[in-house]
Amino acid sequence: MAEQFDAVVVGAGAVGSAAAYELAKRGRRTLLLEQFELGHNRASSHGESRIIRHSYSSAVYAALAPAAFELWRALERESGARLLTMTGGIDIGPATDPAMQACRGALAQAGVGAVWLEGEAARSYARQFAMPDDWAVLWQSGAGILDAGRCVRTLAAQAIAHGATLIEKARVTAIEPGARTTRVRFAHGGSETEVEARSVVVAAGPWAGRLFAALGLGPSLRVTHQQVVYYPVADTALWAAGRCPIYIAHGPGGFYGFPAHERPGFIKVAIELGTAIDDPDEPLREPDRQALARLSETVARVFRGVRPEPAEVVTCRYTETPDRDFIIDRHPNHPAIVLASPCSGHGFKFSVLSGKLAGELALSPPGDHDPPLWNKRFGLIRPAEPDDPLALEWRG
Repeated sequence: MAEQFDAVVVGAGAVGSAAAYELAKRGRRTLLLEQFELGHNRASSHGESRIIRHSYSSAVYAALAPAAFELWRALERESGARLLTMTGGIDIGPATDPAMQACRGALAQAGVGAVWLEGEAARSYARQFAMPDDWAVLWQSGAGILDAGRCVRTLAAQAIAHGATLIEKARVTAIEPGARTTRVRFAHGGSETEVEARSVVVAAGPWAGRLFAALGLGPSLRVTHQQVVYYPVADTALWAAGRCPIYIAHGPGGFYGFPAHERPGFIKVAIELGTAIDDPDEPLREPDRQALARLSETVARVFRGVRPEPAEVVTCRYTETPDRDFIIDRHPNHPAIVLASPCSGHGFKFSVLSGKLAGELALSPPGDHDPPLWNKRFGLIRPAEPDDPLALEWRG
Protein backbone atom coordinates (compact mmCIF):
# COMPACT_ATOMS: atom_id res chain seq x y z
CA MET A 1 0.00 0.00 0.00
CA ALA A 2 1.28 3.47 -0.93
CA GLU A 3 2.38 5.69 1.95
CA GLN A 4 -0.21 8.33 2.81
CA PHE A 5 0.41 12.06 3.17
CA ASP A 6 -1.82 15.04 3.66
CA ALA A 7 0.14 16.93 1.01
CA VAL A 8 2.92 16.36 -1.51
CA VAL A 9 4.85 19.34 -2.90
CA VAL A 10 6.69 18.81 -6.18
CA GLY A 11 9.75 21.06 -6.39
CA ALA A 12 11.84 22.44 -3.54
CA GLY A 13 12.71 25.81 -5.00
CA ALA A 14 11.58 28.98 -3.28
CA VAL A 15 7.84 28.56 -3.92
CA GLY A 16 7.73 24.82 -3.30
CA SER A 17 9.72 25.07 -0.07
CA ALA A 18 7.45 27.91 1.06
CA ALA A 19 4.35 25.82 0.29
CA ALA A 20 5.76 22.88 2.26
CA TYR A 21 6.56 25.21 5.15
CA GLU A 22 3.00 26.57 5.15
CA LEU A 23 1.42 23.13 5.01
CA ALA A 24 3.66 21.61 7.68
CA LYS A 25 3.20 24.62 9.94
CA ARG A 26 -0.55 23.98 9.75
CA GLY A 27 -0.03 20.44 10.98
CA ARG A 28 -0.32 18.62 7.66
CA ARG A 29 1.85 15.59 7.05
CA THR A 30 3.84 16.95 4.11
CA LEU A 31 6.29 15.42 1.64
CA LEU A 32 8.59 17.78 -0.30
CA LEU A 33 10.17 16.26 -3.42
CA GLU A 34 13.18 17.73 -5.20
CA GLN A 35 14.48 16.10 -8.38
CA PHE A 36 18.02 17.42 -7.83
CA GLU A 37 19.55 18.67 -4.59
CA LEU A 38 18.25 21.55 -2.50
CA GLY A 39 19.66 24.80 -3.86
CA HIS A 40 20.69 23.45 -7.28
CA ASN A 41 21.53 25.92 -10.06
CA ARG A 42 19.38 24.54 -12.89
CA ALA A 43 16.47 26.92 -12.31
CA SER A 44 16.20 30.31 -10.58
CA SER A 45 16.10 29.80 -6.80
CA HIS A 46 19.86 29.75 -6.18
CA GLY A 47 22.49 32.41 -5.67
CA GLU A 48 23.12 35.01 -3.02
CA SER A 49 20.93 37.97 -3.91
CA ARG A 50 17.50 38.83 -5.27
CA ILE A 51 15.80 42.21 -5.34
CA ILE A 52 12.81 42.77 -3.08
CA ARG A 53 10.87 45.99 -3.49
CA HIS A 54 7.49 47.69 -3.37
CA SER A 55 7.98 49.53 -6.66
CA TYR A 56 5.99 47.88 -9.45
CA SER A 57 4.24 48.99 -12.60
CA SER A 58 1.24 46.99 -11.36
CA ALA A 59 -0.67 48.16 -8.29
CA VAL A 60 -1.67 44.53 -7.65
CA TYR A 61 1.93 43.51 -7.03
CA ALA A 62 2.83 46.75 -5.25
CA ALA A 63 -0.06 46.09 -2.83
CA LEU A 64 1.18 42.53 -2.18
CA ALA A 65 4.70 43.63 -1.28
CA PRO A 66 3.99 44.54 2.38
CA ALA A 67 2.65 41.04 3.04
CA ALA A 68 5.74 39.49 1.44
CA PHE A 69 8.05 41.66 3.51
CA GLU A 70 6.25 40.68 6.71
CA LEU A 71 6.40 36.97 5.90
CA TRP A 72 10.14 37.16 5.30
CA ARG A 73 10.58 39.03 8.57
CA ALA A 74 8.44 36.45 10.37
CA LEU A 75 10.59 33.67 8.91
CA GLU A 76 13.71 35.48 10.12
CA ARG A 77 12.26 35.72 13.63
CA GLU A 78 11.26 32.06 13.72
CA SER A 79 14.47 30.67 12.26
CA GLY A 80 17.06 33.13 13.54
CA ALA A 81 18.48 33.42 10.00
CA ARG A 82 19.24 36.77 8.41
CA LEU A 83 17.52 36.78 5.04
CA LEU A 84 16.79 40.41 4.17
CA THR A 85 19.11 43.41 3.91
CA MET A 86 17.37 46.73 3.40
CA THR A 87 19.09 49.17 1.02
CA GLY A 88 16.27 51.28 -0.39
CA GLY A 89 15.63 51.16 -4.10
CA ILE A 90 15.50 53.38 -7.16
CA ASP A 91 13.87 53.16 -10.54
CA ILE A 92 15.71 55.27 -13.10
CA GLY A 93 15.03 56.12 -16.72
CA PRO A 94 13.42 58.73 -18.94
CA ALA A 95 10.86 60.67 -16.89
CA THR A 96 8.20 60.04 -19.54
CA ASP A 97 8.92 56.31 -19.86
CA PRO A 98 5.64 54.34 -19.44
CA ALA A 99 7.19 51.94 -16.92
CA MET A 100 8.57 54.79 -14.81
CA GLN A 101 5.17 56.48 -14.75
CA ALA A 102 3.41 53.15 -14.08
CA CYS A 103 5.66 52.44 -11.08
CA ARG A 104 5.07 55.93 -9.73
CA GLY A 105 1.30 55.55 -10.10
CA ALA A 106 1.19 52.03 -8.64
CA LEU A 107 3.06 53.10 -5.52
CA ALA A 108 0.66 55.99 -5.04
CA GLN A 109 -2.35 53.71 -5.56
CA ALA A 110 -0.95 51.19 -3.07
CA GLY A 111 -0.32 53.93 -0.53
CA VAL A 112 3.44 53.33 -0.46
CA GLY A 113 5.61 56.39 0.11
CA ALA A 114 8.09 57.34 -2.60
CA VAL A 115 10.08 60.34 -3.80
CA TRP A 116 10.21 61.48 -7.45
CA LEU A 117 13.33 63.41 -8.50
CA GLU A 118 14.15 65.07 -11.81
CA GLY A 119 16.99 67.10 -13.25
CA GLU A 120 19.87 68.04 -10.98
CA ALA A 121 18.12 66.55 -7.92
CA ALA A 122 17.98 63.16 -9.64
CA ARG A 123 21.62 63.31 -10.75
CA SER A 124 22.75 64.45 -7.34
CA TYR A 125 21.00 61.56 -5.60
CA ALA A 126 21.96 58.75 -8.01
CA ARG A 127 25.64 59.62 -8.29
CA GLN A 128 26.46 56.07 -9.32
CA PHE A 129 25.02 56.73 -12.79
CA ALA A 130 25.75 59.19 -15.60
CA MET A 131 22.11 60.02 -16.30
CA PRO A 132 20.88 62.11 -19.24
CA ASP A 133 19.06 65.35 -18.45
CA ASP A 134 15.64 63.87 -19.19
CA TRP A 135 16.03 60.96 -16.72
CA ALA A 136 14.26 60.79 -13.38
CA VAL A 137 14.70 58.85 -10.14
CA LEU A 138 11.87 57.17 -8.26
CA TRP A 139 13.14 56.38 -4.75
CA GLN A 140 11.46 54.42 -1.99
CA SER A 141 12.81 53.03 1.24
CA GLY A 142 10.97 49.69 1.03
CA ALA A 143 13.50 47.79 -1.03
CA GLY A 144 16.48 45.59 -0.41
CA ILE A 145 18.21 42.28 -1.02
CA LEU A 146 17.14 38.74 -0.20
CA ASP A 147 19.81 36.06 0.19
CA ALA A 148 18.16 33.64 -2.21
CA GLY A 149 19.99 30.44 -1.35
CA ARG A 150 19.66 31.04 2.37
CA CYS A 151 15.94 31.79 1.93
CA VAL A 152 15.33 28.44 0.25
CA ARG A 153 17.42 26.53 2.78
CA THR A 154 15.62 28.25 5.65
CA LEU A 155 12.15 27.59 4.23
CA ALA A 156 12.98 23.90 3.75
CA ALA A 157 14.58 23.64 7.20
CA GLN A 158 11.56 25.22 8.87
CA ALA A 159 9.23 22.94 6.95
CA ILE A 160 11.22 19.98 8.27
CA ALA A 161 11.21 21.46 11.77
CA HIS A 162 7.40 21.47 11.57
CA GLY A 163 7.35 17.81 10.53
CA ALA A 164 7.73 17.81 6.74
CA THR A 165 9.83 15.20 4.97
CA LEU A 166 12.27 16.29 2.24
CA ILE A 167 13.50 13.79 -0.34
CA GLU A 168 16.17 15.03 -2.73
CA LYS A 169 17.06 13.42 -6.07
CA ALA A 170 13.44 12.33 -6.39
CA ARG A 171 12.18 12.91 -9.94
CA VAL A 172 8.39 12.85 -10.25
CA THR A 173 7.29 10.61 -13.10
CA ALA A 174 3.50 10.77 -12.74
CA ILE A 175 0.74 12.63 -10.92
CA GLU A 176 -2.48 10.62 -11.06
CA PRO A 177 -5.65 12.24 -9.69
CA GLY A 178 -8.12 9.93 -7.97
CA ALA A 179 -11.54 10.21 -6.41
CA ARG A 180 -10.24 10.90 -2.91
CA THR A 181 -6.47 11.09 -3.17
CA THR A 182 -3.82 11.81 -5.76
CA ARG A 183 -1.10 9.28 -6.47
CA VAL A 184 2.41 10.64 -7.03
CA ARG A 185 5.11 8.42 -8.51
CA PHE A 186 8.78 9.36 -8.36
CA ALA A 187 12.13 7.81 -9.17
CA HIS A 188 14.56 7.76 -6.28
CA GLY A 189 17.60 5.66 -5.47
CA GLY A 190 17.31 3.51 -8.59
CA SER A 191 13.69 2.50 -8.04
CA GLU A 192 10.23 4.01 -8.39
CA THR A 193 8.20 4.92 -5.33
CA GLU A 194 4.57 5.92 -5.11
CA VAL A 195 2.72 7.84 -2.42
CA GLU A 196 -0.83 9.13 -2.04
CA ALA A 197 -1.92 12.52 -0.79
CA ARG A 198 -5.09 14.48 -0.19
CA SER A 199 -3.55 17.43 -2.01
CA VAL A 200 -0.59 18.06 -4.31
CA VAL A 201 1.21 21.32 -5.04
CA VAL A 202 3.19 21.48 -8.30
CA ALA A 203 5.95 24.10 -8.07
CA ALA A 204 8.35 22.71 -10.62
CA GLY A 205 9.90 25.80 -12.25
CA PRO A 206 11.25 25.02 -15.74
CA TRP A 207 9.68 21.55 -15.59
CA ALA A 208 6.20 22.91 -14.78
CA GLY A 209 5.07 22.93 -18.42
CA ARG A 210 5.84 19.24 -18.76
CA LEU A 211 3.86 18.34 -15.61
CA PHE A 212 1.02 20.70 -16.51
CA ALA A 213 0.70 19.02 -19.91
CA ALA A 214 0.59 15.57 -18.29
CA LEU A 215 -2.32 16.86 -16.20
CA GLY A 216 -4.20 17.92 -19.32
CA LEU A 217 -3.37 21.60 -19.06
CA GLY A 218 -1.69 23.78 -21.62
CA PRO A 219 -0.75 27.20 -20.27
CA SER A 220 1.91 28.74 -22.44
CA LEU A 221 5.14 28.67 -20.44
CA ARG A 222 8.49 29.79 -21.74
CA VAL A 223 11.88 28.85 -20.29
CA THR A 224 14.72 31.27 -21.04
CA HIS A 225 18.45 31.47 -20.50
CA GLN A 226 19.52 34.31 -18.18
CA GLN A 227 22.81 35.55 -16.83
CA VAL A 228 24.13 37.96 -14.21
CA VAL A 229 27.53 39.60 -14.35
CA TYR A 230 29.94 40.70 -11.61
CA TYR A 231 31.99 43.85 -12.30
CA PRO A 232 34.84 45.22 -10.16
CA VAL A 233 34.32 48.66 -8.64
CA ALA A 234 36.98 51.34 -8.50
CA ASP A 235 35.04 53.59 -6.12
CA THR A 236 34.13 51.26 -3.26
CA ALA A 237 32.53 53.99 -1.14
CA LEU A 238 30.16 55.03 -3.94
CA TRP A 239 28.90 51.47 -4.43
CA ALA A 240 28.78 50.37 -0.79
CA ALA A 241 25.49 48.83 0.32
CA GLY A 242 24.98 51.56 2.89
CA ARG A 243 25.14 54.24 0.21
CA CYS A 244 24.01 52.58 -3.00
CA PRO A 245 20.45 51.21 -3.28
CA ILE A 246 19.24 48.41 -5.51
CA TYR A 247 18.46 49.87 -8.94
CA ILE A 248 16.31 49.17 -11.99
CA ALA A 249 16.75 51.16 -15.20
CA HIS A 250 13.77 51.32 -17.55
CA GLY A 251 13.50 51.99 -21.23
CA PRO A 252 15.75 50.87 -24.10
CA GLY A 253 18.94 49.36 -22.77
CA GLY A 254 17.41 48.81 -19.35
CA PHE A 255 19.24 46.89 -16.64
CA TYR A 256 18.99 46.05 -12.96
CA GLY A 257 21.52 45.43 -10.25
CA PHE A 258 22.88 45.57 -6.74
CA PRO A 259 25.41 47.49 -4.69
CA ALA A 260 28.64 45.81 -3.59
CA HIS A 261 26.90 43.34 -1.31
CA GLU A 262 27.65 39.69 -2.06
CA ARG A 263 31.33 40.03 -2.82
CA PRO A 264 33.46 42.91 -1.52
CA GLY A 265 34.65 45.08 -4.39
CA PHE A 266 32.14 43.78 -6.97
CA ILE A 267 28.63 44.72 -8.06
CA LYS A 268 26.15 42.38 -9.76
CA VAL A 269 24.34 43.69 -12.85
CA ALA A 270 22.06 42.06 -15.42
CA ILE A 271 19.81 42.59 -18.40
CA GLU A 272 17.09 40.09 -19.15
CA LEU A 273 17.41 37.87 -22.19
CA GLY A 274 14.92 36.15 -24.42
CA THR A 275 16.91 33.07 -25.47
CA ALA A 276 14.40 30.21 -25.33
CA ILE A 277 15.26 26.79 -23.91
CA ASP A 278 13.10 23.99 -25.31
CA ASP A 279 14.35 21.22 -23.02
CA PRO A 280 14.87 22.10 -19.33
CA ASP A 281 16.96 18.94 -18.94
CA GLU A 282 19.67 20.20 -21.28
CA PRO A 283 22.93 21.33 -19.62
CA LEU A 284 23.26 24.93 -18.55
CA ARG A 285 24.34 27.04 -21.48
CA GLU A 286 27.51 29.02 -21.80
CA PRO A 287 27.18 32.78 -21.31
CA ASP A 288 25.70 34.78 -24.19
CA ARG A 289 28.74 36.74 -25.36
CA GLN A 290 26.79 39.27 -27.41
CA ALA A 291 24.54 40.11 -24.46
CA LEU A 292 27.60 40.33 -22.24
CA ALA A 293 29.20 42.81 -24.64
CA ARG A 294 26.03 44.94 -24.68
CA LEU A 295 25.91 45.02 -20.90
CA SER A 296 29.59 45.87 -20.59
CA GLU A 297 29.10 48.75 -23.03
CA THR A 298 26.24 50.02 -20.86
CA VAL A 299 28.36 49.74 -17.73
CA ALA A 300 31.16 51.70 -19.43
CA ARG A 301 28.75 54.41 -20.58
CA VAL A 302 26.33 54.74 -17.64
CA PHE A 303 28.08 53.48 -14.50
CA ARG A 304 30.55 55.62 -12.58
CA GLY A 305 33.40 54.13 -10.58
CA VAL A 306 33.00 50.67 -12.12
CA ARG A 307 35.48 48.90 -14.38
CA PRO A 308 33.53 47.46 -17.36
CA GLU A 309 35.53 44.24 -17.32
CA PRO A 310 33.40 41.22 -16.40
CA ALA A 311 34.89 39.26 -13.54
CA GLU A 312 32.36 36.43 -13.56
CA VAL A 313 29.16 35.46 -15.39
CA VAL A 314 26.60 33.23 -13.66
CA THR A 315 23.74 31.65 -15.61
CA CYS A 316 20.24 30.58 -14.60
CA ARG A 317 16.79 30.02 -16.10
CA TYR A 318 13.46 31.79 -15.90
CA THR A 319 10.07 30.25 -16.54
CA GLU A 320 7.54 32.82 -17.71
CA THR A 321 3.93 33.22 -18.74
CA PRO A 322 3.21 35.50 -21.74
CA ASP A 323 1.76 38.23 -19.50
CA ARG A 324 4.38 37.65 -16.76
CA ASP A 325 1.68 37.19 -14.11
CA PHE A 326 2.11 34.26 -11.74
CA ILE A 327 0.19 31.01 -11.84
CA ILE A 328 -1.18 30.05 -8.42
CA ASP A 329 -4.40 28.15 -8.95
CA ARG A 330 -6.25 24.87 -8.51
CA HIS A 331 -6.54 22.41 -11.35
CA PRO A 332 -9.95 23.11 -12.93
CA ASN A 333 -10.96 19.43 -12.87
CA HIS A 334 -8.96 18.24 -9.87
CA PRO A 335 -9.03 21.02 -7.25
CA ALA A 336 -6.88 19.00 -4.85
CA ILE A 337 -3.98 19.69 -7.25
CA VAL A 338 -2.60 23.22 -7.00
CA LEU A 339 -0.32 24.73 -9.63
CA ALA A 340 2.19 27.24 -8.28
CA SER A 341 4.53 28.16 -11.06
CA PRO A 342 6.13 30.08 -12.59
CA CYS A 343 7.53 33.23 -11.00
CA SER A 344 7.98 34.79 -14.45
CA GLY A 345 11.38 36.26 -13.70
CA HIS A 346 10.22 38.65 -11.00
CA GLY A 347 8.71 36.42 -8.37
CA PHE A 348 11.43 35.44 -5.90
CA LYS A 349 10.58 38.35 -3.63
CA PHE A 350 7.00 37.05 -3.41
CA SER A 351 7.89 33.35 -3.17
CA VAL A 352 7.23 33.11 0.56
CA LEU A 353 3.77 34.58 -0.12
CA SER A 354 3.17 32.55 -3.29
CA GLY A 355 3.94 29.34 -1.39
CA LYS A 356 1.61 30.40 1.40
CA LEU A 357 -1.19 31.05 -1.11
CA ALA A 358 -0.58 27.67 -2.75
CA GLY A 359 -0.75 25.95 0.62
CA GLU A 360 -3.96 27.77 1.50
CA LEU A 361 -5.53 26.78 -1.82
CA ALA A 362 -4.54 23.17 -1.19
CA LEU A 363 -6.26 23.24 2.20
CA SER A 364 -9.53 24.89 1.21
CA PRO A 365 -12.35 23.90 -1.14
CA PRO A 366 -12.84 25.92 -4.33
CA GLY A 367 -15.50 28.58 -4.56
CA ASP A 368 -15.89 31.23 -1.91
CA HIS A 369 -12.88 30.07 0.09
CA ASP A 370 -10.02 31.59 -1.89
CA PRO A 371 -7.24 33.09 0.26
CA PRO A 372 -7.75 36.80 0.95
CA LEU A 373 -4.57 37.81 -0.90
CA TRP A 374 -5.18 35.58 -3.91
CA ASN A 375 -5.88 37.50 -7.11
CA LYS A 376 -7.72 36.38 -10.21
CA ARG A 377 -4.66 37.38 -12.23
CA PHE A 378 -2.95 34.29 -10.77
CA GLY A 379 -5.62 31.98 -12.20
CA LEU A 380 -5.30 29.65 -15.15
CA ILE A 381 -8.16 31.62 -16.67
CA ARG A 382 -7.08 35.25 -16.55
CA PRO A 383 -8.65 38.63 -17.25
CA ALA A 384 -8.19 39.33 -20.94
CA GLU A 385 -6.77 42.79 -20.27
CA PRO A 386 -5.70 43.57 -16.70
CA ASP A 387 -6.33 47.14 -15.60
CA ASP A 388 -2.62 47.55 -14.83
CA PRO A 389 -0.56 45.15 -16.94
CA LEU A 390 3.05 44.55 -16.03
CA ALA A 391 5.23 46.86 -18.10
CA LEU A 392 7.60 44.80 -20.20
CA GLU A 393 10.27 47.52 -20.21
CA TRP A 394 11.48 46.56 -16.76
CA ARG A 395 12.66 43.31 -15.27
CA GLY A 396 14.13 42.08 -11.99
